[in-house]
This record gives sequence, C-alpha cells and structure tokens, in this order.
Amino acid sequence: MALTFDHVFICSDNPQAAERALTNFGLQFSRRRIHCGQGTANACAFFDNAYLELLWRHDDDELQSEVVGPVGLWQRVRWRETGASPFGIAFRPEGNEVPVETWPGPISSGRSKPSYRDATVPMAGTSRVHFAHVAGTRDIAA
Repeated sequence: MALTFDHVFICSDNPQAAERALTNFGLQFSRRRIHCGQGTANACAFFDNAYLELLWRHDDDELQSEVVGPVGLWQRVRWRETGASPFGIAFRPEGNEVPVETWPGPISSGRSKPSYRDATVPMAGTSRVHFAHVAGTRDIAA
C-alpha cells in the first residue's frame, strides 16, 4: 500500500511572527483551529494537493496527556529546549489500510483517530484521515 504526501507542519514558539513572515513571502493562511484534546492550535496555508501547517502549543496539560504524549508534540513545540525537530511530514494512505503505525487510538471505519476524537469529525478537515507523523531530531543548534 502506498502513502501519499499530505502536509508539512512547523512548530513555532511565535506563531504570529511565523505567519507574518510566511505571508510576506506570499503564502495565504485561510484556516485556524484549536485542536481540543491535542493541546495545539494551528494556521494552515493550502495548496492544490497539500498544505503547510503552523503548529503551536495551546494547552500544556493536553500536550502532555497519556494519549497525545507518544506523538512527541510536547517535545516538538518546545524544540529550542528539547532539541526535537520542529518539522513534521504527514502522509495519508491511498486505500483504507494504514501500512505503518500511526497516532495511538483505534482504527475503525477505515479511519485512524486519537481516542479523544469523535469518530464523526475528520482530522484536518479531510475524509482521508490516516496520518503518519515522521519523528526526528535536530543535528544543529538553534
């Protein structure tokens, strides 16, 4: 089963400045959301077949929860302190089966979702909701 590129995310400790810089570069951010239960908020710039997501901390307790913790977002949003990569790449499968381990939670109805999410609410506003976030660390100093 093949995976298709879905989006890139960048964790920012100053989302207003990051959005302003990218807007000055020519991107247009058209959607902003709070990820209830995940502890993050975002702003998204969409392209024909993918999007760029600025991601930042919104609720530290949710970010450090047992459900969200394994994804490593708590480390990523504090990348200057932890050395974790502030960048992530997300993929979606071309079919109903996910060929790699994804976000913890049940896989049902052809959808992978964190256990805190309502099964009727698609992630990232799409019906193709399987995402595999690639973990990584930085090799250079901030």
